[in-house]
Amino acid sequence: MPRILAKGSRAGVEDGHFDWNEEEDLKNYNIAFYDLTDLVNRRHEFLHPWFDEEDAIHLPSRLDVMQFLSGGHNLVIRLPEKNETQLRGRNRDGNQKDDDGNTIQYDCRLLDWLPFYTVLNGEDDGNGLVEVLDGFEDWEVCFSEGFEWQAIIEDVRQRGLYGDGTAYNDPRPRDPTPGEPMPKSRVPPSKFGPKASEERIAIENVNRTVASKVSIQRETEDGDEIESPGSVFLLPSHPEKGFDEFAQDILINVFDVDVEEKPVWVSDYSLPGESKVRGELEDLESRLSDLQEEIDKMMWFRQLLFANDEIDGYELEEPVREAFREVGFDVDGEKPGGRDGAVSLEDETIILEITGRRRGVRPHKIDKMSDHVENARSEGYCESCTGLLVYNAHRKKDPESRPLNTNNFMEKLEEYGYTFMTSLQVYQMLSLYKLDDINTKDIEAKLTGEELVVEFDGFPEKMEEEDVDSWLTALRSRIDDML
Repeated sequence: MPRILAKGSRAGVEDGHFDWNEEEDLKNYNIAFYDLTDLVNRRHEFLHPWFDEEDAIHLPSRLDVMQFLSGGHNLVIRLPEKNETQLRGRNRDGNQKDDDGNTIQYDCRLLDWLPFYTVLNGEDDGNGLVEVLDGFEDWEVCFSEGFEWQAIIEDVRQRGLYGDGTAYNDPRPRDPTPGEPMPKSRVPPSKFGPKASEERIAIENVNRTVASKVSIQRETEDGDEIESPGSVFLLPSHPEKGFDEFAQDILINVFDVDVEEKPVWVSDYSLPGESKVRGELEDLESRLSDLQEEIDKMMWFRQLLFANDEIDGYELEEPVREAFREVGFDVDGEKPGGRDGAVSLEDETIILEITGRRRGVRPHKIDKMSDHVENARSEGYCESCTGLLVYNAHRKKDPESRPLNTNNFMEKLEEYGYTFMTSLQVYQMLSLYKLDDINTKDIEAKLTGEELVVEFDGFPEKMEEEDVDSWLTALRSRIDDML
């Protein structure tokens, strides 16, 4: 029996119900219903989700949704009629009312918490002329007699990400500093979210989308694209059905769940000791989440072995910087259009240039690194600067059979006096540090020593791979069932 979550309105058969200002944990459920129509109707009760206050709206993060879908679970959203609504908030003085006594409100895009970009259009008058497409006949129940659509799904596509990728940022207008130019209203995204794969469930009379099934795609290490086993279902309201009937119809007809409405009062009763056991299970669930984060980060560092920053869904620069942080160094981030980071030592600063390719090392990257070093010195970023080129050469080959021919770049390296290190060696450095075979001082001695090509002993250890994700998912599912 799947565990069911309802957010906003009650479905009558849910295992967990959360109001808009309450924090839910998606991974504890298999099917989740979000009634955004209810949020619009009750918008005056809640603050914009950016505000960290008791009555502020809480929505899952994009990463939470991606993990939920990747686990084979399904998210059903009852759509509002428009992309945005206005929610209460505070101004920069902390007030919820303006000088005239009016409630301060900010625009909030209601679907920005999803990992893909969605645009609704509710400007046209709706009607009941709807066709359910082949393969989605089970969804006919959502468009039964009396149905009229109120909005169309105009676009579903890959989301551009800005800054740290957070869905809801500070909505308050910025107070400009005198003499300082205002920031551009539109800048290119810093990166992109997962690709979205849309299948239309139903269309209206002129072939516009009324309901959709959306899955996310990711690229495997072999370069193949696979779809998430779970999906997001974007569905319109039925004007003659309450949310409980809407949700139960879908559970019975689409997900083949045998629902029997439980009396509300049942949850008031429990046997002695049940609360104690539940608490212990919740502690175990919390510990499991911590272990999941540790495993995810360890697996994330595998990007050092194969990635560059041109592959969708993978990155090289941040794992390199984070690896140096893990082994005990202070590391600054990249300067857009310039250096890829900097490692601070006691007597000098190492400017980073990080790159990767399928073949060998290109010497011109050393010239580029030299430019970064000179720029850092001239702008006063560091007095004593040197450079380290981190290169993921022959990145598609297994590390055990990966050649390194230094002949074509060693002369230029000696000319500048900079050092070179493969990202494979960064991974090995991190591995040896985790084994306590080397420490931060050992690594610093390598980075500042006479050898311009920095290498560590051995190769990364191979392990018999277990499907850790499946094992953790199964364990979490057992805990969920008990809870």
